[in-house]
Amino acid sequence: MIPERVRAAASRLPSLGPKLREVASALSLEIASAASLAVIFPLTIRGLGTDAYGEYTTIYVIAGFALTWVYAGGGAAAVQLVMQRRRLTRSVMVVGRRQVTALAIPCGLVGIALTYAVLGGHLWLAAALLFGSDLLVGGITEVNLALVFAHKGMGSIVRIRLIDPVVRAIGVGLLSVTGNITILNLVLLNMGTRLILLGASILAVRHLLDERSDEEGEPTDRGEMARLSALYSTSMSTNSVQNEGEKFLLATFRPTSEVGEYNAAYRVVSAALIPLQAVYAVATRWFLPPDDRVGGHVRKSLLMTIPSLGFGIACAIGIVVGQPIIRWVLGEEFESAAHITLWLAFVPLLHALAEIPPLGLLGLGENRRRMYLGVGAASAAIVVYLVLIPQLGWKGAVIGTYFSELVTIGGGWWMLVRCQRRNDGASSLA
Repeated sequence: MIPERVRAAASRLPSLGPKLREVASALSLEIASAASLAVIFPLTIRGLGTDAYGEYTTIYVIAGFALTWVYAGGGAAAVQLVMQRRRLTRSVMVVGRRQVTALAIPCGLVGIALTYAVLGGHLWLAAALLFGSDLLVGGITEVNLALVFAHKGMGSIVRIRLIDPVVRAIGVGLLSVTGNITILNLVLLNMGTRLILLGASILAVRHLLDERSDEEGEPTDRGEMARLSALYSTSMSTNSVQNEGEKFLLATFRPTSEVGEYNAAYRVVSAALIPLQAVYAVATRWFLPPDDRVGGHVRKSLLMTIPSLGFGIACAIGIVVGQPIIRWVLGEEFESAAHITLWLAFVPLLHALAEIPPLGLLGLGENRRRMYLGVGAASAAIVVYLVLIPQLGWKGAVIGTYFSELVTIGGGWWMLVRCQRRNDGASSLA
């Protein structure tokens, strides 16, 4: 006789098809992004040099802090409102767009002021154009794509997402050939790409609304959207501080050339996570549906941990073994960056493991605890960065990065197990 576990596993195989297709769609996007990065990254760092690349990095880090408040949380909230709370797609879209517009202007002004304070006034135009395109134009685009993703999955938005890496690679290639790689020209390229994406996302969401003209559900008010977005935005912004805050503090306390070298190394190391990012990109849709099994979301998290652990170890080995290739890609001016990659070799492993517990908390509806986890990890990171970076420079940034990832992993699993047990207890009493 066939063992019961084997039969149960076999019965679940047909349901794996859609999930595998989702991963395949996300993986195709990640592969295209990696190919684009392979073109863009060496041309950009060699065209700008260490000092200008450090300034370019700093502007984007500040923009990253702002965009999590403007639209990253709103996009995630839109997915949850549609999938779990059954809100009307059109009302979610309208409220989401209004929220983005209301937040983009003040966040953009704060970002420009921070750029001026850290880098001086010579980059004000580049900063203004970047914040305008990333926050306002990009924000509306992300709300549109979040709605399409919530209803149709990753495959429905991959073709639109592919516009970004393709246009950027072609644009940077042309700038390099003509000898016009400057911070301002790269920002203008970013703006043009954002506008193309906006147009494509508007067409996609219009088609979705036509298909769902008879949709049943409840309307969304601003307060509901704002509360859920705030929880997501806080979690994401603390994650941004945790992962990017060291670059901002390096720009504040150290020469901009050191920022450029550290970020170049960080980009190389982060590229190793591309296959796993494809899984994480669609994992939200796997964790959001209710799971009534005892320990259901802990089980899902453990299943993701096993391949993440193996892949992270392989990444660390690859970074060490691949040093000759890394040094060739970075070039002579970024020789120090190649050395920094050795210090960062275990970042992919820890980052992959740190992504998993928050997904389990998301499935349990524990958005507030996800926020607490993010705030705690980001606070720990900032303290270490402030203590170590002024004296140790990029070495202090590396130490703080490792410490904050360990806090996220340990604290995340502690919260997940506790919340799962409480959820199981409540289910048994119901």
